Amino acid sequence: MPVESIQFPGFRVNCDFGQGFYLAEKKDAAEEWIRKRKTPIVTVYEYDDNPEEQIILKDTDWLKVVLGFRERLFNIAFSKNVIIGAIANDDMTVSIPAFMLGGIAGIGDKRLTKSLEYCKLGNQYVFKNNADGLRYVDSYELKGADLESAMQRHKARRAAMNKDLLQLRGSVFEGEKFIEGYREGGWAEYAF
Repeated sequence: MPVESIQFPGFRVNCDFGQGFYLAEKKDAAEEWIRKRKTPIVTVYEYDDNPEEQIILKDTDWLKVVLGFRERLFNIAFSKNVIIGAIANDDMTVSIPAFMLGGIAGIGDKRLTKSLEYCKLGNQYVFKNNADGLRYVDSYELKGADLESAMQRHKARRAAMNKDLLQLRGSVFEGEKFIEGYREGGWAEYAF
């Protein structure tokens, strides 16, 4: 898919960072993302890194944004075009409810973030408004041994995360907390 054919704001509304054009930083992650498509095509881009157009999300800020979009907790406004942060594995659908429970029955922000270390999928880049700075390089179909490898990597990553999620149910951690403000009825607006 050449840069010219990218549609904004995109159709992925409830993804980690909202609507936009999503790219994986690592080839393995991109291949795992598209492994189940009828014709899995990986498109490679180069990006002219421009810190003035980027927001890099980490730790609690990253968690607020992912929870905000995935759980529809609040509206988020971004002041820049490119949002960069860790890829949230879909197994978060197990760990997020444990976080939302809170207290003894649930987990806090540190434990939730730790459970995501098993994803090891790297960062994702989301272009919110335009493809400025992106250059199309190449496309290839994922098939044969390469497709099988992507399937196996995903299976191994999922097994590691599932093992951690089983341990997570009985975990109690000192000094954990929920994101400030959530217990008071959620956020109306959160801006970067």
